[in-house]
Amino acid sequence: MEDPALLSVAVYQSHAYRTYLRFHLIGTNYFVFARNYEELRKLLLASQNPDAFHKLWTQDKQEEMLIVMRELIRLLYNFVASAKTLVDHTRAVIEDWYSNTDFLEEYKSEVQQRFVGNPVTGFVEELRNYTLHFRLPLTNARFAVATDPSSQEQTAIQAFVLDRSELMQWLKWTSKGKPYLEAADEEIVVLELVDQYYQEIRGFHDWMMRRLEEIHADEMSWLKEMEERVQKALHAQRARFEQEKSQKHQATGGS
Repeated sequence: MEDPALLSVAVYQSHAYRTYLRFHLIGTNYFVFARNYEELRKLLLASQNPDAFHKLWTQDKQEEMLIVMRELIRLLYNFVASAKTLVDHTRAVIEDWYSNTDFLEEYKSEVQQRFVGNPVTGFVEELRNYTLHFRLPLTNARFAVATDPSSQEQTAIQAFVLDRSELMQWLKWTSKGKPYLEAADEEIVVLELVDQYYQEIRGFHDWMMRRLEEIHADEMSWLKEMEERVQKALHAQRARFEQEKSQKHQATGGS
């Protein structure tokens, strides 16, 4: 019978387990980013919903609107901060673990193709610097009424936006963030911005994890096999313990 303790030691000392921990680290960083996005998006959708009009958007609901806007600022700050953390930490892990490998070159090529010159990702990265070194990204509430040309039916449109002219007061935008700002409308719709950025990052993350799983398929297969062996050994060990306990009980006459 195999010893589960020795099997566990073999797992914990293996390169495959270190690879698993690396996957876990990358996954945790992405989880934090994704949850910040989900929480921000949830509040944006709820507060911009037409059903929220009489709860937030009327003249007598200024206090309620202020509370929501402050919460949006907090969540937007968390979002841009976790975005930068994800980018920096992922780069550090990949460059550390995959130096002098073909994958590192593949990774850099993918980064170049997806993000260099990308106005959305460049802007969000520098928006983090704006919030850290200049001021919090203050959101404004925009309300408008759209009229359908054919039916003349009117629909209220609510959105939370960033003021482009206010952002431009910071003088340290670089070639990463400026193109987005220069092409943007005066009011940047927060929901559209964070949705666009999230889709870019999710696409890259999915590609990277798929490639890493392909590269380390044999190690992950071995790790799964070892986990099954450990569980089987633990089950056998417990069964033997119960059997010995039962035999001892019978030998003492059940006392």
